[in-house]
Amino acid sequence: MKKFLFILFFLKLVFSASILELATKMMQKRDFQKARVLLEKAKESGENGVFIDYNLAYVYFQEGRVSKSVDIYKRLIEDSPQFINAYHNLARVYFKVGDLKSAISVTEKSIAADPLYIPSHLLLGDFYAQIEAYDLAEKAYDKAIEIDPNKEDGYLALISLYEQLGDYDKALDFIKEARKNIGDETLRLAREEAYLFSKNEDYLKAAAVYERLMVSEKDKDELYELYKSLTNTYIDAKMNLMAISVLQEMVEKFPDKEEALDLLNSEYEREGRLGEAADFYAKMFEKNKILSYKALRKLLFEAYTNKDKEVMGKVLSVYNEKKLSDSLYNTVRNQFFGM
Repeated sequence: MKKFLFILFFLKLVFSASILELATKMMQKRDFQKARVLLEKAKESGENGVFIDYNLAYVYFQEGRVSKSVDIYKRLIEDSPQFINAYHNLARVYFKVGDLKSAISVTEKSIAADPLYIPSHLLLGDFYAQIEAYDLAEKAYDKAIEIDPNKEDGYLALISLYEQLGDYDKALDFIKEARKNIGDETLRLAREEAYLFSKNEDYLKAAAVYERLMVSEKDKDELYELYKSLTNTYIDAKMNLMAISVLQEMVEKFPDKEEALDLLNSEYEREGRLGEAADFYAKMFEKNKILSYKALRKLLFEAYTNKDKEVMGKVLSVYNEKKLSDSLYNTVRNQFFGM
């Protein structure tokens, strides 16, 4: 009998875990109706797990059933006073429906339940910043830093607050203090520093930060974003030839990114360097034939529209070299080169 009860208990745990897993996937896809059906079925079967209720409250809110969401979060807090995430979600629900007083009150209760939990202080600071109670926001962020000076989250929140207030110099000074206390460079701090340099129109310093990060960045997605940031910095600085140089390097490193080719083409067009574009796309042809062909065809169309015979001739040469042909190619040959 004991063995049977143990097996039953084990199967119940597996069922609960699988339901939660499926519901989580639905929530990630923002298919809240399917997530709700799964979670409600779990409850109907007698499963009353805390995390089923917690996720169900979240789904109800996403579907606009605010009162049901609030009721579940309140019950979870009453049953489990140390369930801090329930406080946080309840506070966010109140904030999103405009009940700022309740949002702040619930967050303060979460701090009373666990005074050393940093995210609670950060959330309280965010709420105060939203209602422009900047002194109180700063005090909340300072408390987060006081709890653990080695964590960057409090520093980043304060830096963001100073940015919001337009005090970029103070934000930059605070980045130095954060680095001194944390004792290490972080990607987020460095990105903030580069952004602030740009806001102060100190574009070369911003570019230097991005270039330093690019040298050591191993994650391909992050590296791609750093290339984009560096490009935008040079564009903001009106250093468009530098932007083109960075974009060329970016396209060579990420030959499958159509966005990168589009950005490069825009800069070539802005600078009137479409002939150089034809040469570059020809060079890139072996790395990605499909995207290079699309870029060449777009370039040919722009040259045809502007009646730029020199650029049309260059593109046609690439077409011939790569043994390409299409209706636009034939039209240009016939109309402008009598072939």
